[in-house]
Formats: sequence, structure tokens, C-alpha cells
Amino acid sequence: MGQAKVWNNSLIDRVVDFVNRVMVDLKIVPSNTTVEPDLSNVYIATTFHNTWSQYGGFVERLVDVDEPLTKGQAIANVRNPFGDILETLVSPADGRMFQSPRDPSIEPGGSVGQIAYNSTDPDCTDGCILSGPSRR
Repeated sequence: MGQAKVWNNSLIDRVVDFVNRVMVDLKIVPSNTTVEPDLSNVYIATTFHNTWSQYGGFVERLVDVDEPLTKGQAIANVRNPFGDILETLVSPADGRMFQSPRDPSIEPGGSVGQIAYNSTDPDCTDGCILSGPSRR
């Protein structure tokens, strides 16, 4: 439902719409209409790819959550305490930034974010979650 202690109007509106649709569907409240959700902005993904850093330091996020990505696009820099870039992490495929930690500090092997995309790998037709430093 979103980040804690943040007033997020778009999420509040979405949750209210969802709860109302559930109550109509379960016939808790009367309704003479059929609810047709707007699916024009829905993004369907088969794979969630966690992106891991080799180094500890501070993450400089270069993209926001739900932003479209292209394969090879830089998504984050890992910097040392002096501001030097230790590593630039890139998107493994065209997709969307699904998750990004809010805390900029990172340990070696820590995640700088998850990318959601549609994989062409036959092993991922039913979905895959790729994680761990060996899945860079």
C-alpha cells in the first residue's frame, strides 16, 4: 500500500476503488452496475530480477520506481564515502523498475533494486525470480 508515514493520494484513491469493487462483487453493498476496471496502465511481467552490488557504500538511484527501462540502461551508482563511483549497475532487460530501497546505504551483495520484465527464457514462461550475486 505504499511507504509508511507518507500521504499518497494516488494509492489512497486506488485502495478505495478496490475496496468498493470487492464489496460490490461480494454483494455486501447493492449496485446496479458492473464494474469494469481500467487496465490500460497495467504492466504484466514474468520475471523479477534483483540487481546486486559487489561493493558496500551509498546507492545513488538513477531511475524511479515504475519507470520504463531499456536493456543496459544505468539504474544506480554505488559510491564510496568520498563520492567516487565504485560500480554502475545496469538493467538486464527492457522492463520497469519494480522496487528500489529507500535507504541509500548498502553492504556488499546488497540489492539496489528489482526490475520486472517479460523474459523470453522458456524456463520463465510461468515466472521467475532471479536473485543473488551469481545472477548478475
